[in-house]
Amino acid sequence: MPTSTATITLTPSNTPTPTVTPTGPTPTLTPSVTLTPSPTNTNVPTPSFTATVTVTPTPPTLTPTSTPTSTATPTPNPNHVVTVGPGMSFSETVTTITVGTTVEWQWAGALQHSTTSGTCTISNCVPDFLWDSGLHFAPFNFTRQFNTVGTFSYFCTLHGVGGMQGVVNVLPAPAPGVRR
Repeated sequence: MPTSTATITLTPSNTPTPTVTPTGPTPTLTPSVTLTPSPTNTNVPTPSFTATVTVTPTPPTLTPTSTPTSTATPTPNPNHVVTVGPGMSFSETVTTITVGTTVEWQWAGALQHSTTSGTCTISNCVPDFLWDSGLHFAPFNFTRQFNTVGTFSYFCTLHGVGGMQGVVNVLPAPAPGVRR
């Protein structure tokens, strides 16, 4: 760090002293002042002093800062997802799960649909009242947990006769240590 030294001679007087104001960044200064009397050879004794000022600038202290950021980690959907629509279909016409699994029907597209338990013939669909989502447009989700082994048929109340039908096959849970 460079050091600056200046010698200033001070003579008492009644004349105002101009003030100098520095501009720009203000350094931190550590002054060291030494006053040395210096005689004068005039008939009127006028004391004067010589001051030596040493200024050593101190560099600013920089403190690093950080802004914490977070990254969202998506949580996987634990349910078995069947898409309802778009158009007049379910993404799976046969869904096979194990007992205790939840099926989540997720609406897509612009048409109104339902997932209603029951069976269909060529000309008629009849609900069995195990579940009924009601008619909905997307976005809409409907879930049902299957806790009984068996085969469960379902349809869309508006489009079931036209073929918008599905089946959920629920299998027993595997024995501990057995993989499927």
